[in-house]
Amino acid sequence: MCVYKGKEIPARACVSAKSNMKRLSPVIKKAWERMDELKDRALELIAKRIWTKK
Repeated sequence: MCVYKGKEIPARACVSAKSNMKRLSPVIKKAWERMDELKDRALELIAKRIWTKK
């Protein structure tokens, strides 16, 4: 489980070996730590696409 803003959030990944999971875990953790920034960037990109289609 990942913890984000005090809440546990389940995360799944299909990996073929335990060593792959060990390499993937820090990537997932960093993404969760930057979730607010990533969410804001995603919303900006969505807004740009909406406004440029008109």
